[in-house]
This record gives sequence, C-alpha cells and structure tokens, in this order.
Amino acid sequence: MSEDRHIIQMQVSKSDDGELRYTSAGPARKPGALSGWALKILGIALGVAIFLLLIFFFVYVIVPLILIGILYSLIVNIFRPRR
Repeated sequence: MSEDRHIIQMQVSKSDDGELRYTSAGPARKPGALSGWALKILGIALGVAIFLLLIFFFVYVIVPLILIGILYSLIVNIFRPRR
C-alpha cells in the first residue's frame, strides 16, 4: 500500500508576524437570479399543500371513522338484549 500522506510544516517567517491568512475563491458557479426566490416560493407552496392535505385527511377520513365508531357502539348498545 502506497503512502499518500504528506507532512506539511508551517514555519513563521520574519515578515508575517506569525499570522495565518486564508483566501477564498468564491462560489464555483453563480446561481441564477430567479432561483433564490423561486425556491422559497416552491418551499412555501409545498408546505401549504402538505398542510392542506393533512387537514383534508383529518376532516374526511379520521373524523368520519371516529363518528362511525361512536354510532356503531351506540347502536350495538341500544339493540343489545337485556335480561
């Protein structure tokens, strides 16, 4: 197995007073002008859609199932034979 590691030695020179300076090359590509706000609007639209879907599911699926269960238990209780 070959050794791919290199040892980097940092030495202070007389001219830089021991300060490290970092440089940045900037972003690799500049995003389009419309992409920033378009992504925000898309995120908001998806959030609203999921919220409305959950409300729809709760109102039209969960609540009717609960009401059917309550009505079924009441009907069974009313028509249960008594001694």
